[in-house]
This record gives sequence, C-alpha cells and structure tokens, in this order.
Amino acid sequence: MTDLREILLSLSKELFSYMNEIRRDPDSSRIVGYHAGDTSRIADREIETFISQYFSKSGLKVKMVTEESGIIDPGNAEYIAVVDPLDGSSNFVMGIPWYSVSIAMFDADSSSLRESKAGIVANLTTGKTYSYDEEKAYVEGKTPVDSPNTVLAYYDIDQIDEAVEIMSKVKRPFKVRTLGSASLDMSLVCEGMASLYFDIRTKLRNVDIAASTNFCTRMGYRVVDDEENPINATISDVVRIKNWVIVTKKE
Repeated sequence: MTDLREILLSLSKELFSYMNEIRRDPDSSRIVGYHAGDTSRIADREIETFISQYFSKSGLKVKMVTEESGIIDPGNAEYIAVVDPLDGSSNFVMGIPWYSVSIAMFDADSSSLRESKAGIVANLTTGKTYSYDEEKAYVEGKTPVDSPNTVLAYYDIDQIDEAVEIMSKVKRPFKVRTLGSASLDMSLVCEGMASLYFDIRTKLRNVDIAASTNFCTRMGYRVVDDEENPINATISDVVRIKNWVIVTKKE
C-alpha cells in the first residue's frame, strides 16, 4: 500500500534543499505569467515542476490541480494533488521567512476538498512540516514559543466592523497579525500557537487551503464560514472560496 504521507515528507525535504538554489537565483522573483487572477513567478513555476517530476520519479500517476498551471494531467491518474507550490510568494519576494508548499492528495475519483487521503504544509524557510494521513495529523520540527493570544486576520478596509465582531469572540487580550501565508497561518492556529484565523475577503482558493483544512480537522479544529458551515469546495480545478474562512478550536 502506498504511504502518501511518507512520500510527501520526503518530497518536502528535497524541496527544502532545492529552495537554496531558487533563493540564489536573481530572476526567481520575476513575473512570468498570470493564472486565476494572481501573478506567477519563476520560483512558483520551478517548484511546481519539481513537484511534478518528484511524483513521476516516485512512480505515482498524479493529476495536479495547481495554482500556477491549472491542471496538469498525465492521463490514467491514480491520485489528484491539489497544490499551491509557493503559498506566501509576496513574502518570498520581500525576503520575509514565512512561505510554504501546500499539497493535498486525493483518490482519482474524489470530488470534495474534505476527502483528502494525505497532505502536507511545509515551511520552506525552516523545514517544519504539518502533515496528515487519513486518520491523524502530525507536527514535525521545532515548535515556537506558545503564543495563543494572537489572532491572524485578513480583511479589507470596508470590512472592519465584521472583523471586530469576529475578534470580539476571543475571550482575552490578544495581538493581531497578518503573516501572509494562508496554509501556514491556519496550521499555526491548529497547532495551538494562535487563537484564531480568519479571512473574510473571499479571495482564497481551494489550492490555498486544501491541505491546511484537512490538517486542521484532524487536529480537532473547525474550518467554517460565517454561518458555521464547514468550508468545502470542488477539487476538479482551481476555484475561489466564495465564503469567509474561519478557523477555531472546537468547543
């Protein structure tokens, strides 16, 4: 039986080493195209290619649904991989060490974001990984100092009232941060290092949150919209999440 989680852990370790080459490339931040309303840089494309080639070397037949190219389908796929090659690309460009690769694996006949069999969110600056299989979630790497009085918040200027209403549910004094990588931010909350994550701009896509949503649910956290409904989406293509995304611990 194929251990998808172990394959993803090995992939993340090799990609972590490869990132040193990408960071040294002065052209890595150059914009080379646009997809799904976002920019695509050389670094994004190189990481996407690395992942695709790694799957091939591993003997896996994988259809990739990816932020950069949309769909990469070799035919006769056994699995679907929903991939954000570089979540936090603006941080990468500015030299801020908070960006990740996010990969969620599904059977080829799956259709829902919450049907993932395994996945990983890997911090590409520290090597720390948040991964899961069908039953459990795992956190590897150095754990930061506990700081659960932090709220990770994303909202537009005309949404201040809504943001304040969401944050008012936090019962003790807290700090607000906007770190810039949805998959890492969500994983940080579900590791217990922050109190709350929310993004009410309706700009997130399934590739941004597929792995982190499944990691969080296995950690006992809720990933819901403003009406407390579980966030879900198709995995057939890159699509925008049309609802608010809120991550909190189950009561």
